Amino acid sequence: MPSQRTTLPSFSSLFLLTLQLVSLTSAAVFNCQGGSVYVVAHPDDDLLFQSPDLQTDVSGNNCITAVFLTSGDSGTTTGYAQSRETGNAAAYAEMAGVANSYTS
Repeated sequence: MPSQRTTLPSFSSLFLLTLQLVSLTSAAVFNCQGGSVYVVAHPDDDLLFQSPDLQTDVSGNNCITAVFLTSGDSGTTTGYAQSRETGNAAAYAEMAGVANSYTS
């Protein structure tokens, strides 16, 4: 029996689909016009590698969507990944000059 080869969508196709879904979700949920989408590998990479653009967007009260491709936990407990996300939320609140209080 010959082997079958499965064709997976390319990374670029998945990336574009992700951006389209993020844009649609952001616009529908938050009624955003404009803004930026930041796609990075791990939580806090946006803070480290997207400045000063990220700071400008946050300070300008623009709509922002951050997409993290991994949790950055290296297979450890979910508590570590959650703490990185919590740290990111605190950084965004600090940049915006608002209380670090979020509702999921």
